[in-house]
Amino acid sequence: MIRRLALVLLVLLAAPSARSEESRITLLHFNDFYRLAPEKGQGGFAPLMTLIRAERARAPEALTILSGDFISPSLLSSFDQGQHMIALGNELGVDLAVPGNHEFDYGPTVFRARMRESRFPWLIANLFESDGRAFNNAPIALVREVGGVKVGFLGLITPRTAELAPGLRGFRFEPPIEAARVALEALKGQGAELFVALTHLTISEDRALARALPTLDLILGGHDHEPITWREGRTLIHKSGSDGHWLGVVELRVDREKAGERWRVTPAWRMEPTQNVTPDPAMAARVAVHEGRLEPILNQPVGACACVLDSRRDTVRTKDSSLAALVTDALRDRLGADAALMNGGGFRGDALRASGTGLTRRDLVTELPFGNVAVLLEISGRQLRQALEHGLARLEAKSGAFPQVSGLAVTYDPARPAGARILSIEIGGRTLDAETRYRLATSDYLAAGGDGYDMLGAGRLLVDASDGRLITSLVEDYLKAKAPVVLDPEPRMRSR
Repeated sequence: MIRRLALVLLVLLAAPSARSEESRITLLHFNDFYRLAPEKGQGGFAPLMTLIRAERARAPEALTILSGDFISPSLLSSFDQGQHMIALGNELGVDLAVPGNHEFDYGPTVFRARMRESRFPWLIANLFESDGRAFNNAPIALVREVGGVKVGFLGLITPRTAELAPGLRGFRFEPPIEAARVALEALKGQGAELFVALTHLTISEDRALARALPTLDLILGGHDHEPITWREGRTLIHKSGSDGHWLGVVELRVDREKAGERWRVTPAWRMEPTQNVTPDPAMAARVAVHEGRLEPILNQPVGACACVLDSRRDTVRTKDSSLAALVTDALRDRLGADAALMNGGGFRGDALRASGTGLTRRDLVTELPFGNVAVLLEISGRQLRQALEHGLARLEAKSGAFPQVSGLAVTYDPARPAGARILSIEIGGRTLDAETRYRLATSDYLAAGGDGYDMLGAGRLLVDASDGRLITSLVEDYLKAKAPVVLDPEPRMRSR
């Protein structure tokens, strides 16, 4: 009897087991990074580095992921086109990245140079050169082994980059879902067992991606500036806010039953705030070096305005902004134009300054970080009306296309259908005439069709980008000539 029992135990021990093995894959995530140092005790490279080091101590195999909008529009990027951001990203130890629309703020040639300087790959599955090659021969996807699991990563950039950034005509943007489907097949062919999409899309686009491709275990996204965690079916979608205010920590707990090779993936996540985190000393020193290069230049005073200056994000994207009024008045004055037009999304200071506050070059570059050049167009009244209707078409979304103007008085009804919201337009105190030709001052970005302002491309260039000056330089000249500047209190964009 004892011999028979021993034999049974031996057989059971030798039989294939359904024993479960757990692997833990840790991904550290951030996105949309515009400020080098903390503001009000939160954000910046040095506190973020402190958190990253702590997480790597807990999980040595952790990968650090960047989901785009990095090389611009930081304060110094208008001077070095984002070189310092790549240097700091290399120091952070970024492992993988997907570009955002702001990676192309200085055109594709500059971004190619930044890619060469990066010690990490940029994944781009849906942007192609005119000859059909992946942009800059970047990988559309790749596999990394983490914790004994082959994890497949792919990258997707918003197709709206074609209208948000200059110099991309002739490039092809594939719809994200179609491109991701192709990339997933490539990853399966490379033996990937888990699938992670790095995206720079809106949350609605990320959700649509998850619904269309439930094979995805995780989407690490950017573009939205608020921290978001969302479960769409079996797919976790995670975004980590902006400016390093949080470090996203996502852990995929993978159980594999060896006998049947079955997987069970359980995600866990947390947001680690950088609020009042002790800055990493080495990273703080590197940030100080970069900021110190331009301190003497940026701290020079340029003038003041005898009014409150409002450039808060919700203001510049929904209604008249006094800061934008100052800039558009400067454009109109310096270029001798009938009117001036800027897109609200071009103002990035997100600040409210008291009346009489002195402005420095740093303030101007913070507000206008893209290095845009002022241009002068001759366009018809009809084209100008089309441009203004376009700027008002996506009011509900607080679109960056919202028109900030000078020399114009526009009355509109937001309840009317997009494309037919304008009730009246006056230019120089007179009703706009559809056939009359007007001189419009704007940025080289809008003149090239940026933010969807394609109709401006039909205008005749009187002063082009090669002859124009930086908008920040024109505003500085205007402030010095008119100080203290007094703004006309009459509404420019009036909602009925």
